[in-house]
Amino acid sequence: MGRDRQEKKLRESGRVESDRDVGLRYKGSTKMSSPEEARKLNDGRK
Repeated sequence: MGRDRQEKKLRESGRVESDRDVGLRYKGSTKMSSPEEARKLNDGRK
């Protein structure tokens, strides 16, 4: 709860962008993959 309130203040002040919603906007951080891609990635790891 405290963290959300803090993020709101920072966003409104324009100094810092929340670190929660940048995931899909920038390459390299997070990528949505299809089920087939995910299966390929996980094949050798059990």
